[in-house]
Amino acid sequence: MKINTKFLLITLCSLIIISTLGFINNFETQKRENYKNSPFFLVQNINNNKMILDLTSQIYPSGIPLVKSSFIRKKYGGSGIKVGILDTGVDYNHKDLNIKGGISLIDKSNNYMDYSGHGTHVAGIVGSLDNGIGTIGIAPNVQLFAIKALDYNEKGKISNIIAGVQWAIDNEIDILNMSVGAPIYSKDLKNVLEKAYLAGMFIVAPVGNNGFSYQSNILYPAKFPTVFAVGSVDKNLQRSRFSNVGNELDIMAPGEKIISTFINNKYAYGQGTSMASPLVAGAAAVLLSADPTLTNIQISAILKISAKRRGDTYEYSNGVLDVSKALDIVLLKKKDTFLYNFIVGKFTQNANLTVVRF
Repeated sequence: MKINTKFLLITLCSLIIISTLGFINNFETQKRENYKNSPFFLVQNINNNKMILDLTSQIYPSGIPLVKSSFIRKKYGGSGIKVGILDTGVDYNHKDLNIKGGISLIDKSNNYMDYSGHGTHVAGIVGSLDNGIGTIGIAPNVQLFAIKALDYNEKGKISNIIAGVQWAIDNEIDILNMSVGAPIYSKDLKNVLEKAYLAGMFIVAPVGNNGFSYQSNILYPAKFPTVFAVGSVDKNLQRSRFSNVGNELDIMAPGEKIISTFINNKYAYGQGTSMASPLVAGAAAVLLSADPTLTNIQISAILKISAKRRGDTYEYSNGVLDVSKALDIVLLKKKDTFLYNFIVGKFTQNANLTVVRF
């Protein structure tokens, strides 16, 4: 792949100047009230996948071209990378998914079948297969693992979320997508996520779907510093009206009208920051398959550096995911180690946690 030297020079100049970057939602009224007072974590989608489809040919989900990753799958498709989907389970019988294993924390069994559709939809955004049918994930060669911590009603106890993260640690998951959220601080959840982070795991979660606020309204777990927080943009790369805002936000990705796998070998359109988060998780798998030595700190830095700047950092943070430019930086390591270390080092030198890879 040809390295985009113009982009890298612009990035270098920017880093000399700046060393670090720093619809009101459409939920039904009852769901919103339940959410505010709920002791549970909830999925972060908007329209509950109402349009169910059969697909006889293969198509790109709209989010993939928007983040410039359509051509990358041929060489860097996430081969050998283990991605955990902490969600409502995954339909392991779906012909367009490669599910390698998993667990259900709901009933403490190996039956991690998805009866909601949310987890299956999220899994397909990360890694639906390039097999001539259905949709194509951003990293179609990854190994997917289903961590069922939310039930059919798309609710999950904090204890099950914590147990799910621990399972991911025990099973050496490289990347963990948690398309869940709640305005609930949990010290135990914070601790287990820090444990996962220190083990080298790259953890991704959506910021939530409550819309603009003059005070940060980023949900947990995205609000924790060990988690890469993802907001949603529309097809014009403008912040989705439902996407939460705040200083804890890390990056934006497409989260509107995203088609992906659904239960019973179907496909569906989904919308919400739940759909944006797995695009970033899949992008991380692409980078890690290009360079398996990358740490989670380096992945975070590269995604932020390469993001397309859009607007105020409170609403957009570092900008919109750009997988092509992120991969340019990763591949630069083999061509110009000094420049690579200078660019990435600006974002990693102040890290206060020691990280090792599995």
